Amino acid sequence: MSLTKAALVMLGVSAIALSGVPGIGKDPGPDGSLTGLCVDYRGFAVPDARIALFDAQSLELVETTRSNADGRFAFQTAPPTYSAFAEPPPSSTLSGTWTLDRTQENTAIELVLRPGFEVGVRVVDQEGRAIEGAEVRVFEVRRDPALVAHTLTDAEGRATLLAPPAAHIAARSKGRPDRWLYELEIPPEGAHFNFHMPQGRLLTGRVIGPYGPVPGSVLSSRQTAEPEEWNGYAVSDEKGRFELVVSEAPTEIEILDPSGYHLPTVRTIPSVTKELGDIQLDKGERISIRTLDADGYGLPTRVWLWSEQTQCWSYGRETDKVGRIDLAAMGRYSVVARPIFGGQRVLELWNKEPGTNPVELSARRGIAADR
Repeated sequence: MSLTKAALVMLGVSAIALSGVPGIGKDPGPDGSLTGLCVDYRGFAVPDARIALFDAQSLELVETTRSNADGRFAFQTAPPTYSAFAEPPPSSTLSGTWTLDRTQENTAIELVLRPGFEVGVRVVDQEGRAIEGAEVRVFEVRRDPALVAHTLTDAEGRATLLAPPAAHIAARSKGRPDRWLYELEIPPEGAHFNFHMPQGRLLTGRVIGPYGPVPGSVLSSRQTAEPEEWNGYAVSDEKGRFELVVSEAPTEIEILDPSGYHLPTVRTIPSVTKELGDIQLDKGERISIRTLDADGYGLPTRVWLWSEQTQCWSYGRETDKVGRIDLAAMGRYSVVARPIFGGQRVLELWNKEPGTNPVELSARRGIAADR
């Protein structure tokens, strides 16, 4: 799975709560523990935008409000780490936007709404019949892809929504594997896209570790037969059980533990298989990683680790405030660390021999330094 798809898995998991944002918010007070400004791409205030505040760890909706005539808003409380979503008023030609994974130290935020260009979508099955009620999702292309719009198709399989100039678009329908279009350039005059969704099969199973079920595991699947297609993802429940819809073709599944305590694993599933039974995740060797900025100070990043033994990337996890994190590896490994905030280069370490612990990645040289 590419890092783009890995980021979309993370965003898809964390943004599921967007569907539950209430339609009516409360007017912001004059102040609060978190204040903000909602503007468009030209810098003009956007009044009556709906702003939703989420706990970045639990993914729960904390509070909603609306921007006032000056585009300003406030929340009375903020979680230790939070994300905020701004949805323009219904009559607007702007698209929504997120600010992701901020901390309580960030007591003032600015949400900038991009221009929204009309996108028409039609979703059909393999025989060309319209699929009613399919969900269409639009993601803004950026360092961390952001879900900015979603709607359902009508009886003719059609849907219309606004998308930013650069977007990923996904279609989802019960009993069928997800279908995606990546890094689309949407012109100001708009665009139209078609999705062909085959009938799927339901894979079931359970993810376990050495000490029992692994809840919250993310399973990401792709069709390995031509044409290659990403089938989407599922998340295991509190007992480690999962249900994942994939295509009828042979499928490859990556199983990732967001906690970082278990090694990821890859399974190739033949076209006739539906019941997977127990999938075992191993523990691996604990690797202590620290990421530093150009001045040698701890740099908060999101870190992915590729292990030679597993042949896949781990789930991207955030370091603490001083850039520290522990991840599992087995055999030679590689590390990619992407700064949480802009202005810093991506840090990379490739083909590291096991046994060196801890490991530092420094922006000073853009390479890793053993300490």
